[in-house]
Amino acid sequence: MRTPSAIRRGRHSIAGTTRPAAQPESRARPLPGVLRPSDVALRAVIVGLALATGYIHSTLGGLLFTLNAVGYAVAAVAMVVPLGLAIRFRSLVRLGLMGYAATAIVA
Repeated sequence: MRTPSAIRRGRHSIAGTTRPAAQPESRARPLPGVLRPSDVALRAVIVGLALATGYIHSTLGGLLFTLNAVGYAVAAVAMVVPLGLAIRFRSLVRLGLMGYAATAIVA
């Protein structure tokens, strides 16, 4: 006999025969804290470019260029530091670095 809870779960068809409940599609998601090789490569490229840009700005002299170099160094460290807060907001760090670079280019 079909019970109301079995009907809601989708275990019985109209004919009264049982069938397995539909399983939701699962996407292969990495476990928290486990990095894919593409994540590591992307982060390495971002950090390398930020450090190169910071170095270039540090060689130009002047207070604004030096402060800009320090800003790039801080952003590079924020991309790789294993602190919980930095890991949690890693996407915001990336967006901030993009905005920082765009502002430096325009200025």
